[in-house]
Amino acid sequence: MCTRAITEQGFSGAILAADTLIVIVALAWLLPAQARRRRAGLHERGGLPRPL
Repeated sequence: MCTRAITEQGFSGAILAADTLIVIVALAWLLPAQARRRRAGLHERGGLPRPL
């Protein structure tokens, strides 16, 4: 394998790892926030209480 291919493979792997990390961080924030919102009884849209 030539040096250029190894370098491109390294860059591609780094980009994939960075994107994966961003998704994990976003989910780690979003899932607990959604659970808190549901426990508070807020409706999905508008922040209004759920109808009975």
